[in-house]
Amino acid sequence: MGHKAIPVSLDHETERQTGQIVADDGLSDTSDIPIAKADTVSAIEELLMGSFATSVQVHLRDQLAGRHPELEWETEYRIAGTPVDVAGTTNSHLYLLELEWRRADPADNAAKLFRHLDEETVEGTTVVLFQIFTEYYQLARGGVSSKRKNAEFVGRIATETIDQLTYRPVEFELDPPKRGADRPAGWEEVADETAARVSDWISNDGSDS
Repeated sequence: MGHKAIPVSLDHETERQTGQIVADDGLSDTSDIPIAKADTVSAIEELLMGSFATSVQVHLRDQLAGRHPELEWETEYRIAGTPVDVAGTTNSHLYLLELEWRRADPADNAAKLFRHLDEETVEGTTVVLFQIFTEYYQLARGGVSSKRKNAEFVGRIATETIDQLTYRPVEFELDPPKRGADRPAGWEEVADETAARVSDWISNDGSDS
């Protein structure tokens, strides 16, 4: 016996990005395929959160491109097939920005990137990885969580082990929204401040400003 699809209201932008078109009468052409409402809502929330993260990536890229036109900037830069959020490149330098929103294990993410860099970076290339942490990794009592501490430890060890690699933890002073929540007010200003800090390090060739 067939199952009717649960009607879901999607705006046109969401329909375009997900490829889901729902008829006005609430019935899709695939009415014989059951759809779990909770799964559908979760997928929409993931889409909205992903859209916000992409907006931040693009904003950071554009800010840094304006400050450092001598570098070629792009999002979703690939290292051994692994995407990095933002990258600026020249023939001799590679600047990588990896945003940590709510990742359960940012240390594992950093270790994976360092392994790929160790295996694939062209000799003579100076690499700087900026691992950008939101306030999700801040503790209410002060300080940062063990998740961030572990990631920074991996970064320090990698810097000591891999030639021509520098690691920089960077603050992104915003509490990231949970799935489905609205974008927080003022996120562009926070992104601008983060881009300015990264820019200062780039201008000083990776030294403390």
